Amino acid sequence: MSDSELVCRKFKGNVGAPGVIVGLAYCIDRAKLRVTMRLVLPELVLLEKSRVHDAIEKSRAQLEAALGRDLQEDHRLILEAHLAWLADEYMIQEVLRHIETDRINAEWAVKKLFDGLKATLAGESERTRIERTQLFDEVAQRLIRNLMGVQDESLDGVPPGVVIVSHNISPGDMAHIDRERVVGLATDLGGPTSHSSILARGMELPTVVGLEHITSHVKTGDVLILDAQDGLVFVHPSLELIDEYQEKIRKRAARTAELLEMKDLPCVTADGVAVGLQVNIDLPEEMRLATNVGIRDIGLFRTEFIFLAKGGPASEDEQYEIYSRLLREVGRDHYATIRTLDMGYDKVLPELNQPGESNPAMGLRAIRFCLQREDIFKDQLRAMLRASVHGNLRIMVPMISCLSELRRAKGILEEVRQELELEGREFSDDVRLGIMIEVPSAVIIADILAAEVDFFSIGTNDLIQYTMAIDRENENVAYLYSPIHQAILRMIKQTVDAAREARIEVSMCGEMAGDLQLTMLLIGLGVDNLSMSPAATLKVKDLVRRIDMGEARALAGRVLGMKTRREIIALVKDTMHTRFPVEFRDHSWTI
Repeated sequence: MSDSELVCRKFKGNVGAPGVIVGLAYCIDRAKLRVTMRLVLPELVLLEKSRVHDAIEKSRAQLEAALGRDLQEDHRLILEAHLAWLADEYMIQEVLRHIETDRINAEWAVKKLFDGLKATLAGESERTRIERTQLFDEVAQRLIRNLMGVQDESLDGVPPGVVIVSHNISPGDMAHIDRERVVGLATDLGGPTSHSSILARGMELPTVVGLEHITSHVKTGDVLILDAQDGLVFVHPSLELIDEYQEKIRKRAARTAELLEMKDLPCVTADGVAVGLQVNIDLPEEMRLATNVGIRDIGLFRTEFIFLAKGGPASEDEQYEIYSRLLREVGRDHYATIRTLDMGYDKVLPELNQPGESNPAMGLRAIRFCLQREDIFKDQLRAMLRASVHGNLRIMVPMISCLSELRRAKGILEEVRQELELEGREFSDDVRLGIMIEVPSAVIIADILAAEVDFFSIGTNDLIQYTMAIDRENENVAYLYSPIHQAILRMIKQTVDAAREARIEVSMCGEMAGDLQLTMLLIGLGVDNLSMSPAATLKVKDLVRRIDMGEARALAGRVLGMKTRREIIALVKDTMHTRFPVEFRDHSWTI
């Protein structure tokens, strides 16, 4: 088939890291190796065991070489998790036992062990199964490749302007990617929370994952359009489609440049009311994404990734180093809000001995888990307080549902303070404590809770889920997941009113905070600070600076008086179309 006869094919996946690019495919083979079982003679058992030790040493050397590079902390944590598995005595002894007991070859013994580990994940959430399966597969495949003597295709020295197309991308692979040459990633496997997606977001590398079979339809040198805004990849696009996307890229670049001109301007409404802009991040290195757009305050630092990347509990000292680095990055004139561990539900680690639950969303998660595992909770609080000497720290506790939970958490925090004093360790006396408002009971007693804390932060993702009695990951009831249901809007207003009465700040760190469709409504409801991904901040600031607070409050008042979601949608759409015709002319509404 000639180039003129090539037919454009469209593949749909999931957005791993946002962006839109046109580039040339560079295919690498990361498909799983086919492993077969063979029986070994008794006199060859020692040889097979020796091969296992050699493969482990070679694998460790490869990972240590990657760690020797100039890596971001997220890369480093994941590679260290791989190294921890290679040093795990249980793993090593089980592989050797399979060889000796079953008289099987080393490759099959490795496969048998890790297949068994993956089978133990059957009772976990889908997200946890995906993440843990990926970790087990990556460790096993590295060992098997080294046992079989298969050389990985190198990512070093790839030509400029390429989109890496692969069955999967491991954290080790990510450590070798040259951001100056690689412009995007497209993989068969993976999800938005996979290791490759998390790392790609930190690298600002447009990525589409979960494309299933794209590697079967692409060869090196093929022209690709990678639309990591809508999760699409076009193979052999027409000249017209390329021109259309290049125009989109040009407009996005021009708009970004225009928005960057205001990065140092204050976020105030047209009539001078200040609205705080904060960022949600997972790792200290992501602060550069925030400072690039003029934001220094962190509204949410998720600490779970430290544990998930490590594959188990992080020590007090390990956490101290990460929190200290974050606070130094932020600087003393700004603050970092660090959320205590939110494990459970869709974030489960077998190493933490979390129970399998029939309804984990309603089970042992967040503060409930921390209060049951005071050892882990205290280690985290000690690390936070010790790090507080390096900057302006705010501690935020998730999923508080009653006053007794909050007071118990405060009691443990006070115990930690006293322990550190007795040990002669330094910590700041000016650490503010806040809670997330994300369950209906917390909203109903918000006036009681407000008297006990320094700030609120509304976590809308879970608040919507629990208020509407739906699983937000269940596609069968996804139609009920609405940020502008009257109940949700009234809960936001009730939370704001309670905070006002107690004279404390109220922020929002859920997905609603960065939704341009809702910016005017949220500030009209009285939310003080909006915390979101760094990429969303400039667009939100641009809108805020053109909004009159009087009209925003009038919009909120009208919405709160309405009875149906349909009425609310119609009013919000009409208002935003009228006030911001350019931004919302071709907008795809999602409310």
